[in-house]
Order: sequence, then structure tokens, then C-alpha cells
Amino acid sequence: MNQVEFHPYWHEDELLDFCQKHNITFNSYSPLGTPDRAATLGSTWNPKPILLEHPKVLSIAQKLGKTSAQIILRWHWQQGVVVNPRTIDPTQMIENLSIFDFELDEDAMMILSYLNHPMSKICPDSRLIL
Repeated sequence: MNQVEFHPYWHEDELLDFCQKHNITFNSYSPLGTPDRAATLGSTWNPKPILLEHPKVLSIAQKLGKTSAQIILRWHWQQGVVVNPRTIDPTQMIENLSIFDFELDEDAMMILSYLNHPMSKICPDSRLIL
């Protein structure tokens, strides 16, 4: 298994392809962009708009009658990515599991894959750790 940061603002598609070609489970932490960390990372991270509040995410969610979180988690699922959304809220836990009764069409998948937001990774790049 390879667990990496992966969400519509930060996704390493080549790494995902490599893992899938080699039958390595690809696991996403911070699948919702970790909006609660935005305040602690300062102005260099530029968290606006927060992924869950991005107008394009909200538009897709409204069209499908789903929440932003469900849309983003479904985006992961349709790519074969395992997710670790974290919450202590039982309502959000149920919401996070309710992503199997709809599909995102190709246009929605492309929109989410190309939100084009200038953002840094939330966690340090492991390639830079000595």
C-alpha cells in the first residue's frame, strides 16, 4: 500500500498510475483537502477557496443532490483510490459512506481533476526529507 496526500487540489497522477499498474493499493489521506488545517498553515498555503466550498464542487454537488464531501470522495473512488476521511461527527461518517448510489460523469471527473488551484501540499514532500 502507498498512502499519500491526494485530493482535487493535489494529485500525483503518475504515482497513481504506477501503483495501479503494479497492483499497489493507493490510499489517500487528506482526501477533502483538510480544511481545518488551512488556518494553521498561514498565507503561503492560500486555502481560498476551501476545497469543500469551491464553486465548481458546489455546482456538481447541487446538480446531483449530494454534499461537496460526497462528490470529492466519489471522485477518489471512481479512480480506484482508497480514502481516509477523518471525522468524529456520526452524521458526517454516514455521509462519507453514502457515495455508492451515484456516479460522476466524465465531465464532472475532468472538472474536479483540473480545478487549477495554486496550492502546496499540506504535508511535507517526503522526497525532501533526508
